Amino acid sequence: SPSGIFYAEQETNVIVSPNYPSKYNNLQVCNYTILANSSDAGIVFNFLDFDLEDTLVTSLCAYDNLTVYRKLEFAEPITWEKVGTYCRKTPPARFRVKDRAAIVFRTDRFIQARGFRFEYKLDTCGANITSSMRIHSPEQLPPDGTYRPALTCRWYIDIPPGQKVTVRFEMLEIEHTESCYFDTVEVFRGLEANHEHRLALLCGNLTGHAPAISISGSRYGMISFKTESFSTTLGKMSALVLYTPDCDKQITLDDRSPSYRLNVIGSGNKHVQDCQYVFQAPNGYTLQVVFDQFHVGSLRNASLSNCTDDFVELRDGGSIFSLLMGRFCGNNPVSPQTSFGSTLHLRYVTDSALRGTLFDATVRMVPSLCGPMHHNLTGGAIITLNTPNFGGNNNYPPNTKCLWLLEASAGKQVEIQFLKMDLQQFDETSWECKDYI
Repeated sequence: SPSGIFYAEQETNVIVSPNYPSKYNNLQVCNYTILANSSDAGIVFNFLDFDLEDTLVTSLCAYDNLTVYRKLEFAEPITWEKVGTYCRKTPPARFRVKDRAAIVFRTDRFIQARGFRFEYKLDTCGANITSSMRIHSPEQLPPDGTYRPALTCRWYIDIPPGQKVTVRFEMLEIEHTESCYFDTVEVFRGLEANHEHRLALLCGNLTGHAPAISISGSRYGMISFKTESFSTTLGKMSALVLYTPDCDKQITLDDRSPSYRLNVIGSGNKHVQDCQYVFQAPNGYTLQVVFDQFHVGSLRNASLSNCTDDFVELRDGGSIFSLLMGRFCGNNPVSPQTSFGSTLHLRYVTDSALRGTLFDATVRMVPSLCGPMHHNLTGGAIITLNTPNFGGNNNYPPNTKCLWLLEASAGKQVEIQFLKMDLQQFDETSWECKDYI
């Protein structure tokens, strides 16, 4: 019997029907089980020839036919799901399964035909990365543009001492779900898909919006692109994996070191710099950035409004995902920038051959006009919150933003009672509250 278990490998293998290319026999059942020899690889099938009994009696495949099954994901014990039944001269379209498939060929007692011939092989994606390169999601398959289902691609990154890697997503369009539960792109510090070392979890249409993910302070990193077996959404990913000197820093300011000066000088060559600084001030302080000099621009930058080549980017928080305060480039002075809370993320990128001082900035901690941001109410503590300058005939200053985070102990609620409130009146012209809590 031609039935049996077959293992998919990197090389293409071929299975044919009995007696092929001569006619197959009557009353025959052949069962082909094809397994992947790698847990991270799938199997891709392509029918090269397909000629079964051709009858016009019924449109159903009631006579000689071929049925394809795939393993139902997450089912224990193993459960088979039918992909489709095919007959006459209409073969399955090129398809992919995650790690195993069963193909059953049945013939009746009458008409015979030439049979079939199909090829199969391991379908792997991903690579080992040791230098700057672009990576892409696999070729689109089938031709309607949907990506291959049940796909796991992993790129393993080797990072030499003194280097860092920045992953810049140039295109990212995959299925969006809440919490990115199904189709995902993930970036990890290290070589294992460990949630504690995950730097980013992304899904949806993020082209032009996905942040640059920095892998620093580690010898290794990993990028994972994963789709589920039932994925049908258009999917594309393209990213630049960029090696640069490791210039990322974590800087804590306090009473002994209340400020930090950052002087960045261009070397005049096309050596790329992509540096990320995280500044932390004590609770009750914000962070202010004052630029004494600012010359971050190139000829290409001068013609663009979104600062793509050389820029300084500030975010109100401790990560690349924090609220964007602004992205600055060119040669015009930049006004002082103040964070909302006690953490600030500063990133500067130089992709062109700039010489001399790019920018000279001082980051200093300043007392928050709003007082401490974090308040622990454990044990029934009672606190009073005031707007800046509260009391007497003083008004609060313009352009003020205050954020207070109140945390009670488990099982308790937070009760807020307003004692006095005097804010700008509702604007009937624009129909909005311009000052509000």
